[in-house]
Amino acid sequence: MRPCCSQCANVGFECKTSDKLSRRAFPRGYTESLEERVRALETEVRELKELLDEKDEKIDVLSRIHSHSPHSITLPSPRRPSVQPDNKDEHDPNDSFKVLQSPSLQGEGTDSYFAGTSSARTFIEAYKRKVQEGGKSTTDIDTDRLLATQKTEDSPPTPTSTVVFKTPSRMVSDQLVNIFFQEWAPMFPILHRPTFLSLYERYTADSDAVCDKAEIAQLNLVFGIAAISGGARSSEDLESFESQWKAAADTILTENTMATLQVLILAQIYCIQRGELTRLLTYKGLSTTLSARLGLHQSQKRFALGTLTCETRKKVFWTLYTVDW
Repeated sequence: MRPCCSQCANVGFECKTSDKLSRRAFPRGYTESLEERVRALETEVRELKELLDEKDEKIDVLSRIHSHSPHSITLPSPRRPSVQPDNKDEHDPNDSFKVLQSPSLQGEGTDSYFAGTSSARTFIEAYKRKVQEGGKSTTDIDTDRLLATQKTEDSPPTPTSTVVFKTPSRMVSDQLVNIFFQEWAPMFPILHRPTFLSLYERYTADSDAVCDKAEIAQLNLVFGIAAISGGARSSEDLESFESQWKAAADTILTENTMATLQVLILAQIYCIQRGELTRLLTYKGLSTTLSARLGLHQSQKRFALGTLTCETRKKVFWTLYTVDW
């Protein structure tokens, strides 16, 4: 309750004071309320300043991590008890393990794959540096061989001898390619049109000259998707397209390339149209893992890639995101 003089209290009026110059009236305790508001604002400003300082520190750390030059991250040893009975518990520099920030992409070009600070390559290289610090040679440690993902010579080949690879008539294939790029490519920009059309011209000129299984799978998937879109749920051509792309795709599922990822996404669209749930889930799992392997989930601006490669990687990632959603 605000203080009040006896005269105002007797007549039941609100007790006010006035400025002698402006004659403006203010209730009693007005100055105290202003001071309280100032104190509250000062407290809020201090809290906001602490948040901004914390944010600046995080930005500074991230900028150092993502800079082009490598930075070292030290993983300290477990904290020791505060009470040390003797000098034996003093900090040992050998308890620290330094890990250098690895390059963002391994390899060159479109098929480069992402390797972060927790990848096996990073820890193998850190181990090699530790061995070298001890004066030992690391020439026998071949990082690339340890992390090789290519198929070995002992792996059994996928049987494709029963599949006959043949091209449809030029009139039919031209119509299917037009349907795909008019109806499907705007929604799912998986393929770069000029690059695909160049492949298509080589394929129609001499189908035997196209031996790459990823290219064969892409061609027949485009034909198949367009054929289903045109209303051909079952036909001899559609069965031929399906048998060809499945046989070609099965031979490249273990390859960590953009071409394989494009085939997997096209295969998902095909399976959605055909209602093949089992294959759809298989291709979805493989494509999601391969996308992360290629580093498509990272900002492509941080990689030294060409404009076409960068845009293709971004479009393929968001197409996969759309199909998966």
